[in-house]
Amino acid sequence: MTGYTPLVQYDLDNDVQGIFEPNSELFQEADGYSVNLGSNTGLQHTYVDNDVINGKRYYYAVVAYDRGNAETDIYPSENTKFISIQPDGNIITDINTAVVRPQPKVAGYDRLNDNTRLYHDKGPATGSISYEILDESLLTGHTYRAFFTDTRNDSIDNNDNGEFDREDPEEFTPKTTAYSIMDVTGYTETVFIDTSYIYLRNPHIIYQSILIAEEEAPGDFIDLNEFIVDTLRGRIRLRKDSAFEEGFFTLNYQYYPVYESPNIYRSPFADETKDSDIFDGVQLVFDNHWTIEKDDDAVNWNNNDGREMDFSMRAFTSSFGVENYTGIPYPADYELRFTDSTTAGYETPEKLIASIYSTLPAFLRPSPVKTNFYLYNLTEDHIVPFVFSGGTQNDEGIYELSNGAMLSTFFYLPGDTDSTNAHYSWVINFRDQNETRPRFGDGDILTIATKKPYRKGDVFEFTTETPEVDSTEAQSSLDNIQVVPNPYIVANNMEAPLPPAVTSGRGERRIEFRRLPTDAKVYIFTSAGSLIRTLNHSGNIHNGTLAWDLKSRENLDIAFGVYFYVIESAAGKRSGKVAVIK
Repeated sequence: MTGYTPLVQYDLDNDVQGIFEPNSELFQEADGYSVNLGSNTGLQHTYVDNDVINGKRYYYAVVAYDRGNAETDIYPSENTKFISIQPDGNIITDINTAVVRPQPKVAGYDRLNDNTRLYHDKGPATGSISYEILDESLLTGHTYRAFFTDTRNDSIDNNDNGEFDREDPEEFTPKTTAYSIMDVTGYTETVFIDTSYIYLRNPHIIYQSILIAEEEAPGDFIDLNEFIVDTLRGRIRLRKDSAFEEGFFTLNYQYYPVYESPNIYRSPFADETKDSDIFDGVQLVFDNHWTIEKDDDAVNWNNNDGREMDFSMRAFTSSFGVENYTGIPYPADYELRFTDSTTAGYETPEKLIASIYSTLPAFLRPSPVKTNFYLYNLTEDHIVPFVFSGGTQNDEGIYELSNGAMLSTFFYLPGDTDSTNAHYSWVINFRDQNETRPRFGDGDILTIATKKPYRKGDVFEFTTETPEVDSTEAQSSLDNIQVVPNPYIVANNMEAPLPPAVTSGRGERRIEFRRLPTDAKVYIFTSAGSLIRTLNHSGNIHNGTLAWDLKSRENLDIAFGVYFYVIESAAGKRSGKVAVIK
């Protein structure tokens, strides 16, 4: 890393930052170089270089580095970054380096993917997800599903207090801990399989989805018991007692491009959450509602006559008798349903209150009172136990909501029937200065919603679109074709210098035809009308450029002068001229 200035530097947000300070001897051995260990930016896994020129070659290295140790004379080190230009112009790179020549797209290029928001198929989460395209050339056109695990079911001690999930009050509420992405469309590959493990293209394969057949009989699927499959690592082999011999087999399977990753933006359960995992050219952008609170935009009274009451909803510490209980904000939507003893289809308030109080721990059971309402958990489909105070008693001895009424609510874990395990949750305080306003009666409903993080059971789905060429747009874009540089004078900044160890010769020469149609052919003629070169486009829609090295088809350098070109494609023809000045 010495002698280099990074384009951008990302480092862990920790106690290591600033300039590495070696002792004097180590400083001398490093020829006076030191290392900037970063500024605690936090890790980020994408970078866009916008300061580039089309047609010019760029070299990039992405490396990791350690902190070193000045006390033990260990200088910071980094991964290799090897780039070598051979005398014949070939470029050799290692795994951490890349060579890029940016180019414009072809004529009529349509990026598609206008709507990048994921469809929320199932679950109660109120946050949203979209996807960001990082590399259009890697888009698959597949359908994907996003799943989640949460604090209540991941079997992990997320807050390091020595207890897990159901035994830990702080983990009673389902908060997102990880996500997985399943490729629903699936993947197909043909591989040679024998009795030794071979690795497939993808890990985290879904066993039940695997269909395998001999290459010669693709529709005749084989019993999977003839093979041993390591789904986690994505590898397969024949059983030694298999009825099949080694050979080429075609596999179809679904898999997880991302599996139980904690990399969700702003997650409290991961150290670095500036971005998420990259797969198939995209990256998910999460807008998760980590803070569980009342969703004011979703509060609704079902009556239309103005009979409403203001209320607050919070989770805080309260006292019941001599005990203090800390409220846990539970992510669910509720309905406060009003009823009376004469309406068919409803339990009477007396019976309802008796059933609610019977579920509370004994020490939380005050003398039961009758109310003309009950609280229902819409998210998990059950009546919510609560302790009621305040309110106004009507002529029939039933308590109604009025200014100062308060509901202290409780919840159970799903499937928990032990009444001693009720957990203190929301406190709902009602306030209304208009005591003469008509009160609520049978059929009135107050809907109370909360903001809820992703949890197990939430499913989001999306399908990427592979870019394509709009033929109509391609025809109308022929006038946008460019010839660069024109005129060509001696050299231009798109051209690479002579390779190392080469001391004579011209080096690279380059004129580019840009924004061409995918099927373009470029014919180059002398001023006398002789065809000297034909260039053919590869059909790659992500690269609309053809480069001419200023040589004839006999690989001879051309003379200076004026040359004519004709571009032919299904979108139409275009012609022009280019000057070469030496």
